[in-house]
Amino acid sequence: MKLGGHEYMMVQQIYTTFGPAASVLEPGAIVVSAALAFLVRRRWPVFALTFGAAVALAAALGVWGALVYPVNQRWAELPPGALPPDWQVLRARWEYGHVAHAVLLALGFAALVTSVLVDTVPWRASGRRRQGRREARRVGRSAALLAALDESDDGGETGLHEA
Repeated sequence: MKLGGHEYMMVQQIYTTFGPAASVLEPGAIVVSAALAFLVRRRWPVFALTFGAAVALAAALGVWGALVYPVNQRWAELPPGALPPDWQVLRARWEYGHVAHAVLLALGFAALVTSVLVDTVPWRASGRRRQGRREARRVGRSAALLAALDESDDGGETGLHEA
């Protein structure tokens, strides 16, 4: 933000190659994240994080389209070396639009990484915690069934709980 107008416009020309790559990568990241959210829709914390990542990535593209793209179009309309009278306003919009865009991309990335970590923590991935709960429920039901059989026992003639 310290460059003068002509220096700033000269530096802007280094960004011309980013557009073609980003025009494929960013929509692709949104589609892949949304597809992944669909695939994990039954795993609650993972789904919420993955869906949140897709929303953040889509919001980032929306912010870029609303704030940065119009400034890029304005720069492209200028003849070489020209400087519009409102260049400082345009520069601020372009720079802060990129900041908002980057923050949303970082949030989306962090949500995706967190969803992978939540889904692959050793006790979750192995199902040990779930197995422990299932075992406790099974044992609890068995104990309740044995207690019920003991109450209705007519002297051991049925032999249901003898083994």
